[in-house]
Amino acid sequence: MSILVEKRDGDIEDFDVNKIANSIMNAAIEVGGEDFEIANELAYEVLDILESNGIEQVTAEDIHDIVEKTLIENGHAQTAKAYILKGADRNRMREMDTALMRSFEEITFTDPSVSEIKRENANIDSLTSMGTMLKYGSEAAKRFNLLYLMSKDIADAHRNGDIHIHDLDFLSLTETCVAENTEVNIRYNNEEFDISIRDLYYNIVKDITKRADVEVDRVYDTTDMELYIVSNCKYTKVKNIIAHSSDDKRVVRVELTSGDYLDVTDNHKITIKTNDGVIKDERVKYLTLSDRVSVGDGTQFISIKSISEIEYTGLVYDLETEDHHFTANDINVHNCCQIPLDKLFKGGFNTGHGFLREPGNIRTAGALAAIAIQSNQNDQHKRVA
Repeated sequence: MSILVEKRDGDIEDFDVNKIANSIMNAAIEVGGEDFEIANELAYEVLDILESNGIEQVTAEDIHDIVEKTLIENGHAQTAKAYILKGADRNRMREMDTALMRSFEEITFTDPSVSEIKRENANIDSLTSMGTMLKYGSEAAKRFNLLYLMSKDIADAHRNGDIHIHDLDFLSLTETCVAENTEVNIRYNNEEFDISIRDLYYNIVKDITKRADVEVDRVYDTTDMELYIVSNCKYTKVKNIIAHSSDDKRVVRVELTSGDYLDVTDNHKITIKTNDGVIKDERVKYLTLSDRVSVGDGTQFISIKSISEIEYTGLVYDLETEDHHFTANDINVHNCCQIPLDKLFKGGFNTGHGFLREPGNIRTAGALAAIAIQSNQNDQHKRVA
């Protein structure tokens, strides 16, 4: 007999016993199972239940309940538990999709005076076409980051209002920086100690998040945790940490005459004093041997001995802190990309679609600077390519 299934989105399709077998097998794999024949037999038992009861149309929820009951009655309690959890995850994704559509509906049709979504960012005019498109992208990114990049407890805390994650839409777009062998000094649970970035990520963050493991390319928010890192001899709050593969990145070793060195992606910034005595945060790719690097409390500057690209196969780590700096291997580094206006304007620059000449007066320079500063919010969260 033909059995129809009403899916959760309202669509109707034919019952497919192979889909049931595959879903049971996927759950079994989660708990170490590997016998597809058993999964197939259980799927046909579900089909027999439907046919013996003369059911011609059934909902997806009812099928889920029958599969769960069948697994338990046949002694597969662990597989049943995994099956339930997988179903809960799918439900969560469907709910997120529905919530996203509701957000889009609010952005499209609701007046800003009564829409929190349309008023939350004063920099975006949500009544314009471009402003509306920006809000679409922002809301979609938030849903993605909550669903795929964050642990469930942190995501739920944000949704419930227990914590608030600022710039949630940019959470997956932070800049990668230092290598895993880099030493930092942290304060955690009122204890101060030195630790490598790798051990911080895989031990402390695991402890904070209560996870059995920690994942690469997942942003771990630590804003609400008692985790601090030394920055210019003072402790500053660690807001989040993320690890990335270094496969597509250029890693450079900056070695000082003191013997200290730092392995870092070439687009990351460290604090230096130039030959002209100017103190600034400069990208590693623009450093010269005449520059001196900030160490310790920020009042000392050590000469650079060498700058060289190295072969590196480990992960690279980004930490976002409250003061936008932290100290790694006793070297003071910056965790945001600021646009260097002097380098940008000197001699003009190519926009990708045309060339802008060097500004000839203060008014033009001021206008270009305003545009650059406005664009800087994007560069601060740009992945290092």
